[in-house]
Order: sequence, then structure tokens, then C-alpha cells
Amino acid sequence: MDRIPVFVGLDYHKDSVRVCVEGVDGQVLGNRGCANDVQRVLNYAEGFGCVQGAAIESCEGAADFAEELIAKGGWKVHLAHPGYVRRLRQNPDKTDHSDARLLADLQRVGYVPRVWLAPQSVRELRRLVRYRRQLVNERRAIKLRIRSLLREHRRQCEAPRWGKAWFSWMRNVVLPDSSRWILDRHLGRLEQLNADIVEVEKNLESKTHDDFVVQKLLTLTGVGPVTAWVLRAEVGRVLGDLGPVSGRGPVVGPVPAHGVVSAGRRVVAVAAAPEGREDHIGEQEVRAAKAAAVVAVGSMTA
Repeated sequence: MDRIPVFVGLDYHKDSVRVCVEGVDGQVLGNRGCANDVQRVLNYAEGFGCVQGAAIESCEGAADFAEELIAKGGWKVHLAHPGYVRRLRQNPDKTDHSDARLLADLQRVGYVPRVWLAPQSVRELRRLVRYRRQLVNERRAIKLRIRSLLREHRRQCEAPRWGKAWFSWMRNVVLPDSSRWILDRHLGRLEQLNADIVEVEKNLESKTHDDFVVQKLLTLTGVGPVTAWVLRAEVGRVLGDLGPVSGRGPVVGPVPAHGVVSAGRRVVAVAAAPEGREDHIGEQEVRAAKAAAVVAVGSMTA
């Protein structure tokens, strides 16, 4: 006898996963917590029937968990956009039990607000790109502290800021003892950050030297390595359809209609800044970030 089709909703947590299983008529067949272990989730859900699909809310760790479900169980798993799922809740009471049931229900009727489940290679590229962005932000903060310290003591230099002559002047400028000590610490940290950013960029270059999409982006006027890396990592779902990624073949499936989510827009803001000038992104560049991504994608698909 054929096994009955069922649909699964997963409310993911660091230590546990709430699993709700529904039949085709919407009847809840089971709703219980499991340890954060793929095999236990598979055993519990498949005990009710043949899993037709599963939905899991996008959060830290959810993508890796979903990928493991696909690999080990052969499930069809969708990541759900947490913001849209929150708006779909009709009950103000938020519990793991109700969240898992809502996800199972959305999966059953085909209304899951999907986000792209990026492959492992793209997720790793995102981590590198975002780590570089963290270092750039820290470098910017150090530079602002240095300028503030110099303004407090009314010290000025005619040489262009952050050039060799300016750094040489800073190393010798006369300041009170405590301020001089602080400035030296800032300069040392700035030197270390510059070295760390160079190392990250070398890593990014080695990871993407045979990436079809990055190499295609680099052929576009005004697109340098940093812009290409950011667009590949943050808008990778659209760009991934254009060709193979490191020999793994193109990503297939419909492009989500949600556009670039807010997390992506923040990082893609770097794509609107001139190469090597990420320390000087202003409001105009941030507003232009999404447009920059669209222009790059459009240029590649034209």
C-alpha cells in the first residue's frame, strides 16, 4: 500500500527543532520537539508518510540544516522569509508549536514566502565578503577616532589624508603623553587591519578565480574585484543562473520575487562605492546600492 503524502513545518532552534506534520487535508498528524539532529527529524516525520515538502524559517543554521535534509532524506525543502511569515500569523501568541504548524500549512497549500537556499559555495563566499566588510567598518571607525583625537588637539597637516606623508607626520606629531600613546595604538591597529584586509582579498581572489559569474562581472566597465565579489555573494541567486560556479553547474529554479533583502542591500552598498573607497560610503551611495546591483545584473543578461 502506498504511503500517504505529508507536509512538514520546522521551527528551527540552536538546540532543538519543532516538527509539525500535516496531511493533505490539513489535519495535524504530529507536532513535537526533536533534538537538533537531521536523522531524528527524518525518522519522526517519515513515520507518518511520504514527505512531499518541508518549510523552515530562514535563520542562522537553518540553511545548513535544510541542505542536510535534502542530502540525507531527499526532501524538497524551502527556506521561508521570516518577515513575511511573521505577517501571516493570525494569532498574537507565538509558540514553537504554532510556528511549526503555520510553516507546515504554508508548505501544504504552496504559499511559503521563499528565499533562496544558496549552495554551500555561495554561503562560504558570503562569509568571506561580510568578514571583509566587518574589517572595513572597523578600519573606518579607527580612522574617525584618529581624526577626532587630532581635532581635539588642533593638529593639522597639509599633506593629503591617509597618504604616506600624512602617516609620517602622524608618527611624529607632538601630543600629550596619553594622547600620543592612544594615537600609537590606533596606528598599530590600523596597520594590522590593512594587512588583514589584504589577506581576505587574497582568499577571495583564490576562491573566485575560476568562478564564471565573477569573471563575467569583471569584464563590465566600472566593476572591480570588490564589486564583483559582493554582487556574486549577495545577489548570487540571479547571477547564478547565468553560468557554472567553480565547475558545479548553474543554479536552477525560479528567481524569488522579493528582490534584494535588507541584509543584502547593506552589504551591496559597497558595490556603489568606487573601488578601494569603501571607507567613504555616504547616504548617496547607500541609496544607489540596489540600483547598482540591478544595473550589473541587467548588463550581464542583456
